[in-house]
Amino acid sequence: MGRAIFSRAVLRAPGLWSRSLRQRHYSTAASPAAAAAGAPSSNVEPVHFDPLSTLQGGATSTKKRFVSQELSREQLEKLDIGVGTHRKPVTIGDRIAYGIVKLLRKPCYYFYRPEYIHPAVTLETISAVPGMVAGMSRHLISLRKMRHDGGWIYHLLNEAENERAHLMIWMYTTQPTLQERLFVTGVQGVLFATYLVIYAISPVVGHRLTGYFNEDGVAGYTLFLKAIDEGKIENSKAPPPALEYYKLPPDGTIRDVVLAVRTDKASHRDINHNLADRLVADVKDLRQPYRPELDAVGKDEVRFGPDGVPVERSDLVVRRVRVGVYDRIRGVLQRAA
Repeated sequence: MGRAIFSRAVLRAPGLWSRSLRQRHYSTAASPAAAAAGAPSSNVEPVHFDPLSTLQGGATSTKKRFVSQELSREQLEKLDIGVGTHRKPVTIGDRIAYGIVKLLRKPCYYFYRPEYIHPAVTLETISAVPGMVAGMSRHLISLRKMRHDGGWIYHLLNEAENERAHLMIWMYTTQPTLQERLFVTGVQGVLFATYLVIYAISPVVGHRLTGYFNEDGVAGYTLFLKAIDEGKIENSKAPPPALEYYKLPPDGTIRDVVLAVRTDKASHRDINHNLADRLVADVKDLRQPYRPELDAVGKDEVRFGPDGVPVERSDLVVRRVRVGVYDRIRGVLQRAA
């Protein structure tokens, strides 16, 4: 009981992320592929990567576009999205969520074929499931309790739509066989049922799972970019759906699409981890800003993809603040009221 009260009081502590984590900024060096495309390196207006600002937009009826749809090719190239950011599992729920993500990697890698360009593409077959399940669950809860949901439904369904758009873009370049479609249907069914049960029991674990899933997405698309820059994958013309969805120029390439999709993955990663933090801290109204401070606690290396390519990441945890007895008692009385 005391530990639960302590945890809630800690996460209620106001604060912002440290500057290095809160204000993502542009790097100063462009990649060889960007240089070859003639991307300017010094006259691009800086833009901070702050996906949590879209949560306040999601609490209203006004549709807010994803940052990947608003930035130019040059801005996406230089945007620092925190490629190696990883929320270190702390609680049992966190470990369960991360364990499920690691378990799902193998079927996605098994599904991969060379015609799918890169293993990261196969993750898109199930990426849209969590957002839709969570949005549907909260929609039904809102109807049952007859109260506003605080903006969650809109945001979660918008996230699912964005993930589905990724799949539609990549499927334009390939044609899965009947056997592969049946395999995807089975995996989607298992994930749908599993995630529905998880979300009904613990929405915190559900959103943490989605955050970890998108961490893998960021890593996968980073390796995708590396393969293009090294010449292992042809940087061909972008599919027409991508040109329209991301407002790319007529000469847009696969590399431009990968940059945009990776930015979306990073946004979903940070937002879902923040949604989990909000539930723990009982800050459920998205119109109320909430940014717990995060501390870097070390670095490690994980292997990604069928070939086990090493990817370096930085582990982050929510900063723990010492809370006095008076504050704990006040927290209990506030919740009781």
